[in-house]
Amino acid sequence: MIYIYIFVSFIILCLAGLFLLAPGHQGKDAERLKAYRYAHRGLFDPVKSPAENSFQAFEAAVDAGCGMEMDVQLSGGGTVVITHDRTALRLFGDPRAIAAMKDEELTFLPTLEHTLAMVAGRVPLIIELKPYGRRGELCRKTLALLSDYKGIYSIESFDPLIVRWFKRRAPQVIRGQLMGKQSVLFLNFIGRPHFLACQVRMANGLLFRLVKRLYHPITAAWTIRTRDEEFAAKRDFDLVIFEQERE
Repeated sequence: MIYIYIFVSFIILCLAGLFLLAPGHQGKDAERLKAYRYAHRGLFDPVKSPAENSFQAFEAAVDAGCGMEMDVQLSGGGTVVITHDRTALRLFGDPRAIAAMKDEELTFLPTLEHTLAMVAGRVPLIIELKPYGRRGELCRKTLALLSDYKGIYSIESFDPLIVRWFKRRAPQVIRGQLMGKQSVLFLNFIGRPHFLACQVRMANGLLFRLVKRLYHPITAAWTIRTRDEEFAAKRDFDLVIFEQERE
C-alpha cells in the first residue's frame, strides 16, 4: 500500500510542477515580436553618445529598423519616465532616487509618452516595468499611455506581480517574465507570461529546456554583446536583445 501512496504523491507533485511552470498562450500578436532584433535600451554608445535609454538612442534604433527594449518607472511627480537605475547617480551624478525627484528636475530623461509619439509604431517595443515601488500606479499609467498606441508592443518585468497585474486587467497586452535564474520559471503560474525573457546563459539549463519542450513558449535572450553570442543564442531563443550594434 505504501508504494501506491508514493506513486500517487509522485504524480501529484509532477502535475503541480507542470501547473507552476506553464506559461500563457502566446497567440498571433506575440508571434509578431519574433521578426525583429531588439536594441537593449536603444542603440546607444556607452563611451560616446547617444546615452542608454535616451531619445537619441531610440531614434537610432528606429533608423536601423530594430525593435527596442526600454525601462520605465515613475518620477516623484507620477510621470512615466524612461531610465534603468533606481537613482540618477550612475548616469547623471545625482544620488537621489528617481521616484523622489520632481519632473522639472528630470528634464534629461525621456518620457514614455513622448517616446511613443516619436516611434509611432514603426518598430516593436519591449517595455520593462521596474519594480521600484508604486507598482499599481506604474502599471495603470503605463497601460493608459499604451491604450491608444497603434504599433506592436509588449511589457515585461522581473516582478511577477507586475506581469500578473496585466494578466488580470489587460490580458490583451503581450506580457513577458524576465528572469536571471531558472527557479523563476516556477513562478510562471502567477502571471502566465506570453514570452520568457531569459539571461542568455540559461540556454543550457535543464529546467529551461524542459519548459521549452513541454510548452514551446516564445523565448528572448538578454543581453547579447557580440555577434558570435548572438549567432549562438539564435539556436536556443526566438528573439535576441542586444546591447549595442557591432560592425
